[in-house]
Amino acid sequence: MKTALRALFAVCALSAVTAHAFPEMIRHGYVNCTSCHFSPTGGGILTAYGRVQAEEVLSTWSKEGEGGVLHGLVGDTGPVSFGGQFRVLQMWKRDASFTTGRFIWMQNDLEAAVTAGPVTVVATAGIQDRADPFVSRRHYALWRTTETSPWTVRAGRFLYAYGINTPDHILATKRGIGLGEDTETYNVEFSYLAEHFDIFATAVLGFFNSGYDRGFALRGGWNLNDRSKIGVSFFAGDNGVRTRKLYGAYAMIGFTEHLFLLAQADLQNVVAGTGLGLGPAAYARVDYEFLKGLHGYASGEYSYLGGLTGYAAGLGVQWFPRPHFELRLHYDRRDDRNTGNVPAHYGWLMAHYYI
Repeated sequence: MKTALRALFAVCALSAVTAHAFPEMIRHGYVNCTSCHFSPTGGGILTAYGRVQAEEVLSTWSKEGEGGVLHGLVGDTGPVSFGGQFRVLQMWKRDASFTTGRFIWMQNDLEAAVTAGPVTVVATAGIQDRADPFVSRRHYALWRTTETSPWTVRAGRFLYAYGINTPDHILATKRGIGLGEDTETYNVEFSYLAEHFDIFATAVLGFFNSGYDRGFALRGGWNLNDRSKIGVSFFAGDNGVRTRKLYGAYAMIGFTEHLFLLAQADLQNVVAGTGLGLGPAAYARVDYEFLKGLHGYASGEYSYLGGLTGYAAGLGVQWFPRPHFELRLHYDRRDDRNTGNVPAHYGWLMAHYYI
């Protein structure tokens, strides 16, 4: 049981640290992530326009210029953009044996983007609570011929395009299929972002000397209307020990500006030696914005991966009181590999600040 508890703590500590991506912004008509982020798949450092949207759309209260770097204290820096992510988490867990809790520093990362002509270079630098304390989760160069060109090429370390880019890395459709925290690899990505659809094709080179997968990924999305998108994903990779294929479908549906659905379903096929593992993973979240910046939601998961069945059902509240701040309170009733396949109740309160 102690081993299972330590594993759960580790999972919770890693369960939203890569980037603050908010795919639910699709309900406001942002069907492509490049409206607000430098990254074609979203998350990470914001563009100047994205900072304005944090004021006008995302937050409960704001004043003009507050979404800027350090609340607007840093003015126009020309071709250089700055950002950073800081997160803390208070976690509680209860099962049939005991109740416990823990406070965790999740993330301390700075990020910068420098643009020179058609090329933008993005990199993060942070500190983590591990034997090797220094980490750069993402560093890549992005090429686009013009600001309005639908074509982009990206090379470096980042998480390849697959499914919905949600920061909740504990999910079966993230960690369960090998796309959780610290799974960024070195890749070369080609993307085409058109008005009604987008296509991503990625050569996955792996993370040097780490045994990570090497292969390729494809993702395509179709905009049903101004605030809804559906898509499919595929990945094939080999790490030298086993081969793996992923087949997925996803949907981001904005029913209104206040009500939306995020859903993803995947089928994973793993072949290792003479063994074969074929199983599904699925996730759905229904969210309602009660007032500007304040959300309530319900979520559910199902998976059958590696011969283990997993279930989770949750409720949560997410609040963006002002630009740069996010608070989230979440409860789950979970029975899966994250809890050692022991039924457990757990909850967490997360505070997130971005520069």
